Amino acid sequence: MAERVRYGESNDIMSTAIHATSFAPPVAATGAPVNLVGLDRVELEAVMTELGQPKFRARQLWHWIYHRGATDFDAMTTLAKELRALL
Repeated sequence: MAERVRYGESNDIMSTAIHATSFAPPVAATGAPVNLVGLDRVELEAVMTELGQPKFRARQLWHWIYHRGATDFDAMTTLAKELRALL
């Protein structure tokens, strides 16, 4: 039997499979911009590698997105200007 996850105030139940599908990050078409929000650290590292950036850039992005709540790359001042322009 699938594990169940409770959500909402009415204690409705959603299966983990439906939860994973409903809340999964969007899949971008080839060449299309990737929404970085919702990606885990491994996925962020993969995106940075694809862009030719070192893996530590993923940790920096993680910090800005999930700890500081930044939504604008220009505000991410620890990232190189060239990377901010690329993103």
